Amino acid sequence: MFAVLLKDLRIYTNTRRYLIIHFTVLCCLVLCFFLSTLVFYAQGIEKQSSGMFFDVGKRVYSVFTVCLYITQLLIPKHAIESVNLERHFSSSKYSADKKSDTAALLALTPISFWKMILGKITAVVVWWFLGAFLTIPLFTLSLIMGGLSVSLMMKSGFILIVNGIFVALVGIMAALRYHPKRAASISYGIILTLNILPLIPIAPIDRFPLLDMLSPLHALLTVLSSG
Repeated sequence: MFAVLLKDLRIYTNTRRYLIIHFTVLCCLVLCFFLSTLVFYAQGIEKQSSGMFFDVGKRVYSVFTVCLYITQLLIPKHAIESVNLERHFSSSKYSADKKSDTAALLALTPISFWKMILGKITAVVVWWFLGAFLTIPLFTLSLIMGGLSVSLMMKSGFILIVNGIFVALVGIMAALRYHPKRAASISYGIILTLNILPLIPIAPIDRFPLLDMLSPLHALLTVLSSG
Protein backbone atom coordinates (compact mmCIF):
# COMPACT_ATOMS: atom_id res chain seq x y z
CA MET A 1 0.00 0.00 0.00
CA PHE A 2 2.73 2.47 0.96
CA ALA A 3 4.64 1.68 -2.22
CA VAL A 4 1.54 2.58 -4.28
CA LEU A 5 0.99 5.70 -2.19
CA LEU A 6 4.56 6.92 -2.64
CA LYS A 7 4.59 6.08 -6.34
CA ASP A 8 1.40 8.00 -7.08
CA LEU A 9 2.41 10.98 -4.95
CA ARG A 10 5.75 11.11 -6.75
CA ILE A 11 3.92 11.16 -10.08
CA TYR A 12 1.67 14.00 -8.91
CA THR A 13 4.54 16.10 -7.56
CA ASN A 14 6.85 15.50 -10.54
CA THR A 15 4.32 15.99 -13.34
CA ARG A 16 4.09 19.53 -14.66
CA ARG A 17 0.39 19.24 -15.58
CA TYR A 18 -0.67 18.26 -12.06
CA LEU A 19 1.38 21.11 -10.57
CA ILE A 20 -0.21 23.62 -12.94
CA ILE A 21 -3.69 22.34 -12.03
CA HIS A 22 -2.85 22.63 -8.33
CA PHE A 23 -1.54 26.17 -8.73
CA THR A 24 -4.51 27.27 -10.84
CA VAL A 25 -7.02 25.87 -8.34
CA LEU A 26 -5.23 27.60 -5.47
CA CYS A 27 -5.26 30.93 -7.32
CA CYS A 28 -9.00 30.54 -8.04
CA LEU A 29 -9.69 29.80 -4.37
CA VAL A 30 -7.78 32.88 -3.23
CA LEU A 31 -9.57 35.01 -5.83
CA CYS A 32 -12.93 33.62 -4.70
CA PHE A 33 -12.07 34.42 -1.08
CA PHE A 34 -11.21 38.05 -1.71
CA LEU A 35 -14.09 38.66 -4.14
CA SER A 36 -16.61 37.20 -1.70
CA THR A 37 -15.06 39.32 1.06
CA LEU A 38 -15.55 42.50 -0.98
CA VAL A 39 -19.12 41.59 -1.97
CA PHE A 40 -20.28 40.58 1.50
CA TYR A 41 -18.46 43.49 3.14
CA ALA A 42 -20.35 45.90 0.87
CA GLN A 43 -23.60 44.14 1.68
CA GLY A 44 -22.75 44.23 5.38
CA ILE A 45 -22.28 48.01 5.34
CA GLU A 46 -25.65 48.42 3.62
CA LYS A 47 -27.41 46.05 6.06
CA GLN A 48 -25.87 47.58 9.15
CA SER A 49 -26.84 51.06 8.02
CA SER A 50 -30.42 49.76 8.05
CA GLY A 51 -29.96 48.40 11.57
CA MET A 52 -29.80 44.74 10.47
CA PHE A 53 -27.17 42.26 11.67
CA PHE A 54 -25.02 40.81 8.88
CA ASP A 55 -22.27 38.28 9.65
CA VAL A 56 -19.75 38.99 6.91
CA GLY A 57 -17.12 36.54 8.15
CA LYS A 58 -19.43 33.53 8.32
CA ARG A 59 -20.81 34.16 4.84
CA VAL A 60 -17.34 34.55 3.37
CA TYR A 61 -16.01 31.36 4.92
CA SER A 62 -19.19 29.46 4.05
CA VAL A 63 -18.75 30.34 0.37
CA PHE A 64 -15.05 29.54 0.57
CA THR A 65 -15.71 26.14 2.14
CA VAL A 66 -18.21 25.30 -0.60
CA CYS A 67 -15.58 26.31 -3.18
CA LEU A 68 -13.14 23.91 -1.51
CA TYR A 69 -15.79 21.23 -1.79
CA ILE A 70 -16.23 21.94 -5.51
CA THR A 71 -12.49 21.49 -6.13
CA GLN A 72 -12.91 17.88 -5.00
CA LEU A 73 -14.49 17.22 -8.40
CA LEU A 74 -10.90 16.93 -9.62
CA ILE A 75 -10.33 13.86 -7.45
CA PRO A 76 -12.25 11.35 -9.65
CA LYS A 77 -10.37 12.62 -12.72
CA HIS A 78 -7.01 12.04 -11.05
CA ALA A 79 -8.16 8.66 -9.73
CA ILE A 80 -9.21 7.48 -13.19
CA GLU A 81 -5.91 8.66 -14.67
CA SER A 82 -4.04 6.82 -11.92
CA VAL A 83 -5.79 3.52 -12.68
CA ASN A 84 -5.29 4.00 -16.42
CA LEU A 85 -1.60 4.64 -15.84
CA GLU A 86 -1.38 1.46 -13.80
CA ARG A 87 -2.91 -0.51 -16.68
CA HIS A 88 -0.25 0.70 -19.08
CA PHE A 89 2.57 0.38 -16.57
CA SER A 90 3.88 -2.92 -17.92
CA SER A 91 3.30 -2.12 -21.60
CA SER A 92 4.49 1.50 -21.72
CA LYS A 93 8.15 1.52 -22.49
CA TYR A 94 8.56 5.19 -21.74
CA SER A 95 6.22 5.41 -18.77
CA ALA A 96 7.17 7.96 -16.14
CA ASP A 97 6.69 5.24 -13.55
CA LYS A 98 9.65 3.28 -14.87
CA LYS A 99 11.90 6.19 -14.05
CA SER A 100 10.89 5.95 -10.42
CA ASP A 101 12.74 3.78 -7.90
CA THR A 102 9.50 3.37 -5.97
CA ALA A 103 7.75 2.11 -9.09
CA ALA A 104 10.55 -0.38 -9.73
CA LEU A 105 10.22 -1.66 -6.19
CA LEU A 106 6.45 -1.89 -6.61
CA ALA A 107 6.83 -3.97 -9.77
CA LEU A 108 8.90 -6.54 -7.85
CA THR A 109 6.70 -6.55 -4.74
CA PRO A 110 3.57 -8.71 -4.60
CA ILE A 111 0.61 -6.63 -3.48
CA SER A 112 -3.02 -7.50 -3.07
CA PHE A 113 -5.78 -5.86 -5.10
CA TRP A 114 -7.37 -4.10 -2.15
CA LYS A 115 -4.05 -2.76 -0.87
CA MET A 116 -3.42 -1.25 -4.29
CA ILE A 117 -6.90 0.31 -4.33
CA LEU A 118 -6.42 1.66 -0.81
CA GLY A 119 -3.04 3.09 -1.75
CA LYS A 120 -4.44 4.87 -4.81
CA ILE A 121 -7.40 6.28 -2.88
CA THR A 122 -5.08 7.54 -0.15
CA ALA A 123 -2.69 9.08 -2.67
CA VAL A 124 -5.29 11.05 -4.61
CA VAL A 125 -7.01 12.28 -1.42
CA VAL A 126 -3.68 13.27 0.17
CA TRP A 127 -2.74 15.10 -3.04
CA TRP A 128 -5.96 17.14 -2.81
CA PHE A 129 -5.40 17.90 0.88
CA LEU A 130 -1.87 19.09 0.19
CA GLY A 131 -3.45 21.87 -1.86
CA ALA A 132 -6.24 22.46 0.68
CA PHE A 133 -3.70 22.86 3.48
CA LEU A 134 -2.22 25.83 1.63
CA THR A 135 -5.46 27.70 2.31
CA ILE A 136 -5.05 27.43 6.10
CA PRO A 137 -3.63 31.01 6.33
CA LEU A 138 -6.93 32.25 4.89
CA PHE A 139 -8.85 30.43 7.62
CA THR A 140 -6.63 31.98 10.29
CA LEU A 141 -7.97 35.38 9.17
CA SER A 142 -11.26 34.36 10.75
CA LEU A 143 -9.67 35.24 14.09
CA ILE A 144 -9.65 38.86 12.88
CA MET A 145 -12.73 39.22 10.68
CA GLY A 146 -14.85 36.54 12.33
CA GLY A 147 -16.20 33.50 10.56
CA LEU A 148 -16.76 29.85 11.27
CA SER A 149 -16.34 28.51 14.78
CA VAL A 150 -13.81 25.77 15.48
CA SER A 151 -16.58 23.17 15.77
CA LEU A 152 -18.04 24.15 12.39
CA MET A 153 -14.58 23.98 10.80
CA MET A 154 -14.02 20.50 12.25
CA LYS A 155 -17.42 19.29 11.04
CA SER A 156 -16.83 20.76 7.59
CA GLY A 157 -13.36 19.21 7.47
CA PHE A 158 -14.78 15.81 8.35
CA ILE A 159 -17.34 16.08 5.53
CA LEU A 160 -14.58 17.05 3.09
CA ILE A 161 -12.49 14.04 4.14
CA VAL A 162 -15.40 11.61 3.78
CA ASN A 163 -16.44 13.10 0.44
CA GLY A 164 -12.86 13.00 -0.86
CA ILE A 165 -12.60 9.29 -0.06
CA PHE A 166 -16.03 8.65 -1.58
CA VAL A 167 -15.41 10.41 -4.91
CA ALA A 168 -11.96 8.79 -5.19
CA LEU A 169 -13.53 5.36 -4.63
CA VAL A 170 -16.23 6.03 -7.23
CA GLY A 171 -13.63 7.16 -9.78
CA ILE A 172 -11.33 4.18 -9.17
CA MET A 173 -14.13 1.60 -9.26
CA ALA A 174 -15.49 3.07 -12.48
CA ALA A 175 -11.99 3.11 -14.01
CA LEU A 176 -11.48 -0.57 -13.15
CA ARG A 177 -14.66 -1.53 -14.98
CA TYR A 178 -14.84 0.84 -17.97
CA HIS A 179 -12.80 2.77 -20.51
CA PRO A 180 -11.43 6.08 -19.10
CA LYS A 181 -13.95 8.30 -20.94
CA ARG A 182 -16.90 6.13 -19.99
CA ALA A 183 -15.56 5.80 -16.44
CA ALA A 184 -15.42 9.59 -16.15
CA SER A 185 -18.99 9.93 -17.41
CA ILE A 186 -20.31 7.30 -14.99
CA SER A 187 -18.38 8.54 -11.95
CA TYR A 188 -19.33 12.18 -12.46
CA GLY A 189 -22.91 11.17 -13.19
CA ILE A 190 -23.12 9.34 -9.86
CA ILE A 191 -21.40 12.10 -7.91
CA LEU A 192 -23.43 14.97 -9.38
CA THR A 193 -26.69 13.05 -9.00
CA LEU A 194 -26.09 12.37 -5.31
CA ASN A 195 -25.07 15.98 -4.69
CA ILE A 196 -27.57 17.95 -6.75
CA LEU A 197 -30.70 15.81 -6.73
CA PRO A 198 -31.50 16.28 -3.00
CA LEU A 199 -31.26 20.07 -3.45
CA ILE A 200 -34.12 20.15 -5.97
CA PRO A 201 -37.32 21.14 -4.10
CA ILE A 202 -39.63 19.23 -6.42
CA ALA A 203 -42.00 16.44 -5.46
CA PRO A 204 -41.50 13.54 -5.13
CA ILE A 205 -37.74 14.13 -4.74
CA ASP A 206 -38.12 16.20 -1.57
CA ARG A 207 -40.18 13.42 0.03
CA PHE A 208 -37.20 11.06 0.33
CA PRO A 209 -35.02 12.06 3.31
CA LEU A 210 -32.62 9.25 2.40
CA LEU A 211 -31.38 11.35 -0.54
CA ASP A 212 -30.49 14.15 1.87
CA MET A 213 -28.52 11.70 4.00
CA LEU A 214 -26.58 10.47 0.97
CA SER A 215 -25.67 13.96 -0.28
CA PRO A 216 -22.36 15.29 1.08
CA LEU A 217 -23.16 18.74 -0.33
CA HIS A 218 -26.47 18.82 1.54
CA ALA A 219 -24.67 17.81 4.74
CA LEU A 220 -22.06 20.53 4.24
CA LEU A 221 -24.66 23.23 3.59
CA THR A 222 -26.60 22.10 6.67
CA VAL A 223 -23.50 22.35 8.85
CA LEU A 224 -22.56 25.78 7.47
CA SER A 225 -26.07 27.14 7.98
CA SER A 226 -26.17 25.99 11.61
CA GLY A 227 -24.59 27.81 14.51
